[in-house]
This record gives sequence, C-alpha cells and structure tokens, in this order.
Amino acid sequence: MKKKILLLIAIIFCIAVFHRDLYAFKHGYQRQTEEIYALVRNDLPVYYDNDGELIDNIPAYTGIKVVESTESWRIIEYRINGEDKSGWITKDDFNWNCLIYDGREKQILADGIYQFSYRPRTAFSMSLSDSAWLPALSMSLFDSAWLPADFNEASFPISLSFAGDGTYYIFRTDTGEYLLPDPLFSKKNALDRWGDWRHAGLFTLTRQDDYFGIRDASTNRFVGVTEDGLLEFNHDTDMRWRVIRTGGKVLESNDMRVFAQFDPEWAKDYYGRGENEDPESNNFCTSGCGIFSTLNAIYTLTGNYVDPHILADYAVKKDFRIEDKGTDSEFFHAFAEKYGYRYGFSYDGASGSVDEIKKKLKKGDVVIAHVPGHYITIADYKSKSDKYLMLDSHYLPRRGTSPYGDWVDASELEGNALYGYMFYFYKGIGE
Repeated sequence: MKKKILLLIAIIFCIAVFHRDLYAFKHGYQRQTEEIYALVRNDLPVYYDNDGELIDNIPAYTGIKVVESTESWRIIEYRINGEDKSGWITKDDFNWNCLIYDGREKQILADGIYQFSYRPRTAFSMSLSDSAWLPALSMSLFDSAWLPADFNEASFPISLSFAGDGTYYIFRTDTGEYLLPDPLFSKKNALDRWGDWRHAGLFTLTRQDDYFGIRDASTNRFVGVTEDGLLEFNHDTDMRWRVIRTGGKVLESNDMRVFAQFDPEWAKDYYGRGENEDPESNNFCTSGCGIFSTLNAIYTLTGNYVDPHILADYAVKKDFRIEDKGTDSEFFHAFAEKYGYRYGFSYDGASGSVDEIKKKLKKGDVVIAHVPGHYITIADYKSKSDKYLMLDSHYLPRRGTSPYGDWVDASELEGNALYGYMFYFYKGIGE
C-alpha cells in the first residue's frame, strides 16, 4: 500500500512538472489579435487541410503566421522558396516546435511624448559617436553654444503616434495641434504649420547618427527650420532634430514589447568572431541574449529602437563576444559609453543586490540581469504588488517566462531559474 501511495505521488509530480503551463507568471501585456507570429525550430510538416495530405516541410528558422485556430489544428501563412503559401499544421506540432514572438512592425521610436529640438549643422558641431573621447556633457556645448547668434531655436513637445508602414502622426502637446503635410504648408503664417486632426500629415523618421530627419511621407521632403525659427519643407537631407523621450518608459500595454532573439528577421544571423562561423550554433537565436536584453532595456527606457546588428557588431569588434557562450558583461557599460548619447541613455552602475534593483527602478532606471546562463531585462517595479516586470528575449518553460513580459516576485530573483547573479543599470539622459 505504501509503495502504491509513493508511486501515485510520483505520477502526480511528473504530471505537474511536465504538463505545467508554459507561462507561469502574469503577462506584462497582451496582443489583442487573432494573428500569432512564430519561428519554426525544426522541420515542420504542413498539410493541405485537416485530412492530413502533406504539402510541405517548412525548414527550421522559418517564420510563420497563425491566422485561424481550431481545436486540433492551426491554419498558417508562410513563405518558402520565395513563394507565399498557406496550409494546416497540428496543434501539437505548433506547441512543441514553434517559438512565439511579437510580430508587429518595428518602430524606430516608440509611441509617446518627446522633446523635438532642431539642430542646424555648423562648422563647429560634431557627433559624439565621431569623437568618443569627448565627455557626454560636452555635446551640449557643441549643440548650443556654437549656434548662430540670430538663430531662433525650434523646439516642441511632441506626441508620436505610429500609423504603420514606418509613418507617424506628429502631435504638438502644448498647442493641441498636428503637424500638417507638405502640400498644406503656407509661407505666410507660422500657425499654418499646425492644424487639427482632419488635416494631419504622415511623416517618417530617419536616424542620422545622434539625430533624426523628419520627412513628409507624401512628398519625401524634409522638415527644416528657417532663420526666423519657422518650419519649412525642403530637399536638404541634413535636417537634424534631437529627440529626447520625456513621457516616461515605454510601459503602456499597447506600446511596450519584447524583442525576441528568435524573430525570423534575424534569428539565424551569425553572431561571432570567426572561430566558429556556423550560423546554426552561433547566431542571434542561440547566443544573443546579451544583445537583446540591451535592446529591450534601451527601447523601454528611451523609446529608441537599436538595430541588433549595431549591438552585435560592437560586441564583436571590442572582443565582448565569447564564442559559443554569449556576451561579456563589460559590454553593457562600454556600449553605453559609445552610443548612450545617440540613444538617450547612460550607464548607472552595477550591483548584486535585489534591494538595489528596487531603488533604481523607482528612480526610473531599467535593469539588465544576469540569471543562470542568460541575460534578461527588468523594466519596472510595482510597490502595490511588490512585483518586477521581466522581459525575456528567449522565454523558456523552466523560467516560466513568456513572449510578452512577466510580473515576478522578488523571491524569483533570489532563487530558482531566475536567480540574479548581477544587475546592470541604465538611466535616461536629457539635453
């Protein structure tokens, strides 16, 4: 009898372990859409319909989109051999062979509130990224002290709203008006540059080192400033705007996101120094947690999207890439020194204390945490629930994490699969 009881307990334990929910924590946000984006980890059989007629085997590292679900099947769209196709896969194959990621279009800047300030190029101005030996504080001198004495600076508090296809609505929060498109501009009155939502223009943002260009989506002309400080459109590509986030972190449920290592856009991209150039084992998907924890930290803190290849190239160039393992933690400080001014953040120290995390998060910092065999981002802390918002770029069942961020207790950071060995802090910078 005793043996039977012990056997029953063992069976219950195994069921609990191996059939636990994939995500153990409360999501940080939800994607309100029927479409689900995922990466195929191994070859995936695709059928013509639910009768089981095989039509394809999708190779590993291919992206798919689930457009409809039944009790036992998933209807997907995918691209193979240059052809867009659709088909059916089993629910079990999807659950065990696919990694879910946030498939929304990537934004160069997250939605939110920013200060836009025009910066005309002068003979004395230069970029911090071109002169790394200068302290960051010196940039304010080069950006302001050398401006023409008669220049009337154009600076506005702006709310950005993403409209898709790389375009934004630009809303001036101090006047409650939208930036008008190029064809509606009048040269007679500065107020004609702004109007109500019915006439709002669509604009694209182009990164120019430490600055942005603003371009009308309909005419491709850039937004510049006259000597009188009035906005104008022209074909000069060197129309530089300094953009600093002032509206807090990117934490609204519709705006926040987790950039995943296994996004098909880059999952198989080689990440290494040449010792092992096999992209199957040394790629963003297998080894990029240091890169993507940094990307997620910067995006959440400043709204700036950093191309992961910029992060990876810098890590490789400066020997922070550890072949077949990952990224050396010195990378976090070094990247902030090199690119902090460009993306609006700076390094704020390191600690092995969970209590220090709480203090830094309350001040507005974000955290990159070294957990067993992995780096993750900690973006926020809620005093009421005493929970931390964790962004995991490569979720795993043993960590209990998800593709959409997770609220975890402090106890999770002090034991188990999320035990934090060391924490690295970033803070935002202004002008």
